Amino acid sequence: MPLRHRLASTNQKLGFVFAQRYRVLEFISETSLSQCYWVEDIQTFDINAQASRALLIVVNPSLAQLENFSLTLARVLPQFSTTLPAVLDSAFTVESTWYVLSISEGYTLEQQIKSLGRHGLSVPDTLKNAETILATVRKTPLQNCYGYLEAGSILKSSENQLLFLNTPLAVTLKLLTSSQQTKSKLSLNSSFISPEVAMGNKPIESDDTFSFAALIYYMLNGHLPFVLDNSIEAAIKKATPATVIKLPQHRWQALARGLAYKRDQRHPNPEGLLFDLNTAQPPKPNLLQRYGLVLGSLSLLLIAYGAFSWWRSIPAISQPSGSTLDASQLEALKQAAQQQAIQQEQAYAEATQKLKDIQQQQAQAEQRLAQLLEQQQQLSQPTIPPLQAQPTKQQTSTANNEREQRLLELESQQKQAEETLKQLETQEQQAAAKRQLEQDQQREQAAKLAALQVEQQRQKEAEEAKRLAELARQQALAKEEAEAARQREFEKQQAAAEEAKRLAQLAEQERLELLRQQEAEETNRLAQVAEQQALAKQQAELAAAQLVEQKRLELLQKQQAETKRLEEEAKKQAERQQAELVAQAAEAQRIANLQKQQVELARQQALQKQQAIAAEQQRRELELVQPAEIKPSANKNQKHEQPQQHEVSERQQSQAQLTNQQQPIITSTKKATPVEILAIKPSPYPPQLIVNPNNPAELIWDNPKLFGSVPSKLQATGNRICQESGLSIAMGYHSKALDENAKAIDDGGYLCK
Repeated sequence: MPLRHRLASTNQKLGFVFAQRYRVLEFISETSLSQCYWVEDIQTFDINAQASRALLIVVNPSLAQLENFSLTLARVLPQFSTTLPAVLDSAFTVESTWYVLSISEGYTLEQQIKSLGRHGLSVPDTLKNAETILATVRKTPLQNCYGYLEAGSILKSSENQLLFLNTPLAVTLKLLTSSQQTKSKLSLNSSFISPEVAMGNKPIESDDTFSFAALIYYMLNGHLPFVLDNSIEAAIKKATPATVIKLPQHRWQALARGLAYKRDQRHPNPEGLLFDLNTAQPPKPNLLQRYGLVLGSLSLLLIAYGAFSWWRSIPAISQPSGSTLDASQLEALKQAAQQQAIQQEQAYAEATQKLKDIQQQQAQAEQRLAQLLEQQQQLSQPTIPPLQAQPTKQQTSTANNEREQRLLELESQQKQAEETLKQLETQEQQAAAKRQLEQDQQREQAAKLAALQVEQQRQKEAEEAKRLAELARQQALAKEEAEAARQREFEKQQAAAEEAKRLAQLAEQERLELLRQQEAEETNRLAQVAEQQALAKQQAELAAAQLVEQKRLELLQKQQAETKRLEEEAKKQAERQQAELVAQAAEAQRIANLQKQQVELARQQALQKQQAIAAEQQRRELELVQPAEIKPSANKNQKHEQPQQHEVSERQQSQAQLTNQQQPIITSTKKATPVEILAIKPSPYPPQLIVNPNNPAELIWDNPKLFGSVPSKLQATGNRICQESGLSIAMGYHSKALDENAKAIDDGGYLCK
């Protein structure tokens, strides 16, 4: 199966090997350009003698259909063999195009954001990540405009270094788009790539602005800016991304500008977008705007209060709690309320007119203040006289004095205008306080009147409730009568239906009883047939089991006979070996004793020789000192020593004869019986534990020759097992040994001694 089909198959589990080298371990991400997987290079091993990990990039098949794409990518990939990440291997086939990068650990930006869920990253962390991504883009071969940035292709390695997985593909597409080979032939499904680049146009810096804005939106909100739509679909629908709550309005406007569908509406480059997001400040209203906002707010408050007063305000009437009102009193209240409403309308009209006058005066004062400020700026600028007329110092001084005097006048007028504004504000505040007091009084009166109206309304509601209760009681009686008649009719119909149902149940019971009888007869017949078949099957199985048991007994008897014969041979061989060992030990002891005697004889001879030499030296010294006097004694000593020397020489000759008589025993070449040695490798046929014919309570191996030697790493384990069984050491081992039930022993069997 081709590689892309095996990767795309939902039934195919990861772990298969392709190219006879790479084992696919885990899916990482999918972008509009490729799919990313963790793989294991089974031909390359790390320092721990384990297969090294790498990252597989499988190119989108739609890209391979572009003209000259494979040829261009084949020329581009060798340029990345020494960069980071380096391209280790690649292949271009009809089924798939892929390359392998030398990355062993890491996670993508998409995996990081998905793990955070809908919360996303904080604003400082997002902007920091964006700056790091931009710095990494500037280090790639596509320095000015990358064009194909996506969250699934940005990987953070274990060394906290950002790596772009699709850089070779981006370089290839940029080369093709420069020659207009992909225009109107390419359509990329991505929410991070700008609509122009996704449709095959050559990327420019403003396209990177779109990609960065989409990445920032994704990191902040935890989801794509256009949800399920790619950039092309969103541009056609003119979809508007949801507002990022984490950003204030002025920063959100900067991010929304970066997500514009047209290039000329975005920032010219990503740096401009990041600058606006980092330094954008909310617009500050000027003096006139502040006054306008204050006056507008006051106007709205007055209009709202006037409307409320016109609808709800009526004069206060002191009324004892719990008393009732007659028609004349209600009429008087209505007239008083109408008069109060007229007065309120007049007061509201006067307040509105007064507010308009104050606003007009304030506007005139502000206009005057603006004119004064403009004149002050004009006068503060130095004037350059024409070259034709050169003023004198006196004229210059006079002009300066006049300008200063004019500035002083303007400053005084400005102060007066500011004081006028302050007075207007004070008057406006006083008027607002007065209106607030009047509003409080009117609210108090309205509350009292509302209480009276509530009491009156409650009385009306009580009377209406009584009337409705009586009407409901009459309707309930009529309904009960109709319900009783309906119930009687229903009972008649129900009795008839129950009778019909009872008859139907009786008929159904008779039919079911007949069916049960038929089923019981069929079941008995089938049971008899099944019992006969089971009995025949049991008889056949019993005969087969008896035959198998008979064969097993015959085989067991043969094994027991063979085991007995082998045991007798082993016993005889052990006896021979024991006798040989005893003889060898006696011979070795005799040789050791003889050697000790020879050593002792040599030591005595050396001692005698030393004594003779010492005596000779002493004799010569005496002869030199007293040659005449001691000569006879020397002869006497010489005569005395001669028997001793003769005795020593005789003892040496006898010892030599004894040595010559024992020498043929040492050089004997008699051979001992060879000891049987197990093979190094065990037999392919496993040995089995059987019952010892001589001791039914004991288990023995049926054929010890099938064992091999014990591996060195299992010798200690085998010795421990043998010692637990009452023996000494393990002599043989077989990994497929069988127990007395002909089942394989888990850790193998040992031959003990």
